[in-house]
Amino acid sequence: MFLQPRTTVLILIFTALLGWVIYDQTQAPKPEVAARAPAAPAQPRGIAGAARPATLAQMPQRSPLGDMAGDPFTARSWQPQQPRAQGAPMGIMGSSAAAKQAAPVTPSLPFRFAGRLYQNGGIQTYLARGDDVFPVNVGDALQGGYRVESIGDEKVTLVYLPTQARQAVEMEPPLEAAEGGRQNMNRTAAMGLPGEQAR
Repeated sequence: MFLQPRTTVLILIFTALLGWVIYDQTQAPKPEVAARAPAAPAQPRGIAGAARPATLAQMPQRSPLGDMAGDPFTARSWQPQQPRAQGAPMGIMGSSAAAKQAAPVTPSLPFRFAGRLYQNGGIQTYLARGDDVFPVNVGDALQGGYRVESIGDEKVTLVYLPTQARQAVEMEPPLEAAEGGRQNMNRTAAMGLPGEQAR
């Protein structure tokens, strides 16, 4: 039975490779001979071909790594550090910087006037924060650390509790005053200007 030419070629290639591997193994130096006559350590060459030191003992020792300066996963402030005044001791600067960072800052006022409700002889004032509208009275504590100190005809005074800073929410005039102003304007317009009457 004859093999196909393709199979015959594959068997010949496999036989040639096996023969080459066996020949290469016989030509390699034997380990006993290499153990009896140790060769000088090979000198590795750098990129430019310059010889490196012959042994590792001639290389300078690397200094050991020190402790980590801090935990890389802790929260950090991205604000720039304040420069230290010349001649100021480090401890004093550190304490004043810590005091500055600890002091709260008064934010811009988040409330605005929403309106007044006149009902049963009383007046209820309303403020708004974003889309929320709510009634306020003197002494009420509001979100964000604010307290209502006083409610007047023209403004609502709020106190930001962390800094005790007072901020005012300006109010529009009551409806009666606004209507009175409009009526006066209508009367003046109906009467006309003095120059127009002379014509």
